[in-house]
Amino acid sequence: VKKTKREKLEERERKILLAAHDAFVDYGFKGSRITDIAKIAGVAEGTIYLYFHNKNAILQAVIERFYSKLTKNAVLGIKTIPDVMGKLEFLAQHHLKSCLEEWKLLELSTSLYRRMPDYQSGGYYKLNKIYVEVFDGVIQDGINQGFINSKLPIPILRDFFYGSLEYSARTLVFNNKLNEQEVVIENLLNVLKVGVISNDLNKIDSKKLLQISKQLDSVKHLLKT
Repeated sequence: VKKTKREKLEERERKILLAAHDAFVDYGFKGSRITDIAKIAGVAEGTIYLYFHNKNAILQAVIERFYSKLTKNAVLGIKTIPDVMGKLEFLAQHHLKSCLEEWKLLELSTSLYRRMPDYQSGGYYKLNKIYVEVFDGVIQDGINQGFINSKLPIPILRDFFYGSLEYSARTLVFNNKLNEQEVVIENLLNVLKVGVISNDLNKIDSKKLLQISKQLDSVKHLLKT
């Protein structure tokens, strides 16, 4: 089937973004040249400027593509999971796996955008906000169902959830312990069960608390840099 002009343009843009992704990951932002991206994509250097004004615009498009996929998969992933803890487990696995797979890209984008004085009014902040709203929705559903303690502010829970996962991802990468992802997820969920679920502390016996304490100790050991 012959492709339409629009399909050809979209395919070429996709190739450019994939090439840019590889260049940024391999050479960093400063080390990547438009020439390198064009060569990897198999297009003329001038063709890239038909799609993007400069290298900053290319990086922004690469990050937008990543966040679009990240958010889409998060929404689809929790759609068929009936319970709150199941959804949180999926979101934790999804985020940790994505961080590990795209660690260099996230590290690059974070170093570039979060240092900007207008970060909260920029595109990177908005993309991140849309993504974490998936988590916020799950927590709010849990509160509405009486499953999650309503006195806990959602922003604090969100920062704890994603902050723990991103710090863990960093540690797993630097210590070359990528096979310990399940340990991180299990212990994060246990902390949530104890501190977040409504009235759950009253239901946990001393033996269970001791078990969780040992698991938290293992997290400390795992995350030690």
